[in-house]
Amino acid sequence: MENEYVFTSEGTSMTPEPLTLQEALPAPKCMQDESIAIAEEMETVNLSDDPVIQKHVLISKHLTPEERNHLISLLKEFKDVFAWSYEEMPGLDPKLVCHTLNVGSEAKPVVQSRRNYHPNDEMQIKQEIEKLLASGFIKPIKHPTWLANIVPVKKKNGQVRVCIDFRDLNKACPKDEFPLPNMDILIDSTSGQGMLSFMDGFSGYNQIKMAARDAEKTAFRTPYGNFYYTVMPFGLKNAGATYQRAMTAIFHDMMGKEVEDYVDDLVVKSKTRGEHWSTLRKVLSRCRLYNMRMNPKKCSFGVSSGKFLGFIVHRRGIDVNPDKTLHTRISRNNKVFTPLLKKGTKFIWNDKCKEAYDMVRQLITRLPTMQAPTPVVPLKLYLAATDTAIGALLAQDDEGGVEHPVYYVSRLLGETETRYPRTERVCLALIYAAQRLRHYFLAHKLHLNGKNRPSKILAHKTNLIWSLS
Repeated sequence: MENEYVFTSEGTSMTPEPLTLQEALPAPKCMQDESIAIAEEMETVNLSDDPVIQKHVLISKHLTPEERNHLISLLKEFKDVFAWSYEEMPGLDPKLVCHTLNVGSEAKPVVQSRRNYHPNDEMQIKQEIEKLLASGFIKPIKHPTWLANIVPVKKKNGQVRVCIDFRDLNKACPKDEFPLPNMDILIDSTSGQGMLSFMDGFSGYNQIKMAARDAEKTAFRTPYGNFYYTVMPFGLKNAGATYQRAMTAIFHDMMGKEVEDYVDDLVVKSKTRGEHWSTLRKVLSRCRLYNMRMNPKKCSFGVSSGKFLGFIVHRRGIDVNPDKTLHTRISRNNKVFTPLLKKGTKFIWNDKCKEAYDMVRQLITRLPTMQAPTPVVPLKLYLAATDTAIGALLAQDDEGGVEHPVYYVSRLLGETETRYPRTERVCLALIYAAQRLRHYFLAHKLHLNGKNRPSKILAHKTNLIWSLS
């Protein structure tokens, strides 16, 4: 069986030897679905009984009239679960979870030197500080032992996001080893569902209180005084682990069944559309019980597809998110003609530039649709190795014998690895695949397919060097 797969690594596109670029363009059957699942159209619904007050949420535009009425009624019943401002966010009970720093006793407090800011930034910093004070997220402090600076970060809309330089404090904090879920398993579990609802907490980190003994260590200086956080801010070393701990405590009995969660990304799922309402009611009830507030601007309810952890999940399977990956897929080919755009470079458009440009156009229209693997059914593994990169593709046949991609991985070779003989590069691809896709290897029987099979290559070697044997 010929291996005709095209793989990508960060900035590099590669094909198994000895295929040429033209030979690689016709993708195998499992990669020929040109349809790309995109986030579906959404409808804005006002949950407020007073038309003057706007409390909007987003629901799918593709619901039946009965489904739409049912969903709106459910969301209105639980509208207290949403927050449209900081004032509507009571925060999680510290008895459930609070953020601790566990700074070592040997750590010496650091007071950072004062920084100066642009006058325009200072005005926006002042406005943000006033909002944080009004919400109770920060309090003034007189004699801080730890003191960090503000780092103003420009948003796309020109506004300033106030971040804190917690690097010194983070160095003094040991890592929280609370386990994060396996992202690959979460994505597989979210695909193939009849209906989905995507939910995101309103200023999620700030819903978790700081431990009283550690709160003042988060002190930061501004042109208008020194303050410290009473809630968990962004930028702390173990904030993600604490948030995951909170979500696990709240939804522990539903994870892997009715919901999937990775830190602040929460997905409510159901195999059939009819059972989605009872599942969603259960999730909203749990949020109400623990005072967790959701951000209506970042939630979407009753959809059949959506973005999750860098992928687009839907009933048919899993698509690579074009917003996240197109630049990595085309950058290798762009390298051929982007130097022509540099100042002072003579513009000469040759056959190589045209070939690379045509390849970019092909890649844009051929993003693959992946599918979660069926338990027990064996997986196929294809390997690829070029002079600059290695890769692997997992695939699986469906009931009709049609092959579908499950997952693909790739990476650039290091400087030393580029000097490996082809046989060693293929073996390296197998080792990389085994490490990267271990959870798939453990759960399924595996068939190594294609001509780039280490066993087939090694069988024709009369003398094996130590690295291969």
